[in-house]
Amino acid sequence: MAVPFDEEDWELGKLGRFSDADERLVRRVMGPWLLKPRRSRLSQNPQGSSTRPKLTERQAQVLMSRGNTVALGINYTPRRQAIVKAGFCPKSRRGAINQILYVTRCRPQDLKDPQYKAMPIWDGFGQPVPHEDILSIAEKWDLPCDDDNLSKKARTHLERGEMDAFHALSGRERLWNILTWHFILSIEENDDELFQQFRVAVRKTVDAAFTAEGRPSIWAIHGDDTEHLHAHIIVKAKSDFGGRIHSNIRGDYLHYLRETFAGNLRSVGLNYEATRRVDRKSLRDEIMAGQAFLHDEQKPWREDDGVGDIYAKLPIWPQIYGPVAMESLERIEAMRRAVKIATQQLSGLEKVSRAAELLKEYLEQVPTQSSWWGRFLPRQKKKNVSDNLTKSEWDLLQHLERMYHDPRQALENFRLLASDGAFRDEEGKKVYPNRGLAVWTLHHRPELLGLTKAGAYQINEIGQLKLLLKQVRLWSLERLPMLEQNDNTFAEAIWRSKAEKDRTGALGELNILHSRIQKVWPGARLDRSIAEALRQAERIQIDNRMPPSEVSDREENSPANAVMRKPVSSASDGGGGGIKPLERPHQPSTQNTRKITRPKNPRGIER
Repeated sequence: MAVPFDEEDWELGKLGRFSDADERLVRRVMGPWLLKPRRSRLSQNPQGSSTRPKLTERQAQVLMSRGNTVALGINYTPRRQAIVKAGFCPKSRRGAINQILYVTRCRPQDLKDPQYKAMPIWDGFGQPVPHEDILSIAEKWDLPCDDDNLSKKARTHLERGEMDAFHALSGRERLWNILTWHFILSIEENDDELFQQFRVAVRKTVDAAFTAEGRPSIWAIHGDDTEHLHAHIIVKAKSDFGGRIHSNIRGDYLHYLRETFAGNLRSVGLNYEATRRVDRKSLRDEIMAGQAFLHDEQKPWREDDGVGDIYAKLPIWPQIYGPVAMESLERIEAMRRAVKIATQQLSGLEKVSRAAELLKEYLEQVPTQSSWWGRFLPRQKKKNVSDNLTKSEWDLLQHLERMYHDPRQALENFRLLASDGAFRDEEGKKVYPNRGLAVWTLHHRPELLGLTKAGAYQINEIGQLKLLLKQVRLWSLERLPMLEQNDNTFAEAIWRSKAEKDRTGALGELNILHSRIQKVWPGARLDRSIAEALRQAERIQIDNRMPPSEVSDREENSPANAVMRKPVSSASDGGGGGIKPLERPHQPSTQNTRKITRPKNPRGIER
């Protein structure tokens, strides 16, 4: 029987099994789920208690609502969808204050604009809040200081005098409780005539969901710079009556807010409803056929072109080094699958220890580098590794040798990523907007820059690396390669991978919903209806296409409004070794498909 996770017991128990560097390796490659043993449901229920899970009235209402939506099989609906999303939830007092200033537009840069200064702000009772009172919100809400909100791990390091380990903790690891929650309520239109109706609906939602439970809040409506009218709400996590907001991984709390908001919108005359994307039959069929995404990439309060991956938007880097990145991503994904299979029978410290051993073994193996992407890279005569490198670049290369199997390629990859999108400002000064992205990538996603070793994920501090990276010479604007318009295969592969994961995710969410309803209301008609929806989704995934009766042009008022640049035709890889090449749809292409022109001086860098 699994026992509840205790950080102090974990630190003491791992001594002699694996180091902090091995723990970082497992956390960054496999994810944090492998570090903590999962709690058994039996350990949470006393002996002799009923096996039927105990649900609150709110959770039962959400289950019934979602089950009815799936059972009815709604294809299209005249109502538009009410959108509720959660933003960043800070644990630090300074972070909470900055978030309040952003929502109320009381930052110094906002106060310079008279339009922002005059924006109205309301509290949980719907009363206006003067701008001069915003700075005192933290004191009125009695938000604790960071020293009073330390995590158990941070307190242990302080008690033992381990200051280096204490300062090595990230901000969220060092702190314990979330201080404020940030929710965004949005509708799919923006009109001055709708402002008052929208404001009343938001006020009713804030009153029912937060004020009635003793949670102080402030909120403001933003709509002057977007096509979607939306409200930002900052809520104190701890209620004055006791208890905190708990938004579980199943999303029941967010769905409750979404239904409350949609009901209040209808009460003021706005025809909106609240349903999850996976619960809408027409959209679920498109997700299972690989024609839509499970989560909408386009945020309702921010204009976007629908492309969620920032690397895919770059004009040069994806075409030259995109194949290298895809090969490395496939290699890491194959390792994850192998480690999951090898450690599925283990648990706790033994599981993490075995995972660390396997990852180090797999990552240190010299890969057989494929040559299919070599035609994209410039060919040059072999030179000494130190040729054309400055002293700082040579020191950086020594760091990269511990991180990559081909450090010279990783350095050139970093240079191009940092130089991509460079331009001159109004004063003629060179600007490299993606330099920070390249530094972040080297630390957080090193696999995008080349075939990695275990050392790429075991770095604790990047301070010394940052100093060396600042001195790296980037490509000059005149020598950046000018590539002809071509299909972005890297972006297509990323989208293909996401669509494949979303198909599995949609099926998994339906299975979880079916399992929960089956345990609460066994043998009910609702249970059989969701089981039928599951069988239909599985058939679409196997056939890789929608049923003939479902293939139709999407109506404008359809809730299935996911944006897809190109139709994705993907099949399940059946447990294969990575992401399959993208299959082109059999239809005339309107894009220019000329080959990439190799730059004359591809390694030209600014002296």
